[in-house]
Amino acid sequence: MSDKWISVEDRLPEPYRSVELFRPEEGAGEDQIWRGYYSGHSECFYSSEYESPLDLVTDWMPLPEPPKEP
Repeated sequence: MSDKWISVEDRLPEPYRSVELFRPEEGAGEDQIWRGYYSGHSECFYSSEYESPLDLVTDWMPLPEPPKEP
């Protein structure tokens, strides 16, 4: 598993797999990190929380593996 951001210009995540998404904010706003997924059907990123499209996503990162049960 990688802990580095991957540019959407280099590679897209597997469709419908939950990932972290990065959206830079222009002007005085703050950059945003969202949990979401890439829809292969509509070729768009979506927020997992709001199920709404996210524009201007520049990078993504796989989620970490969940903890293993003892």
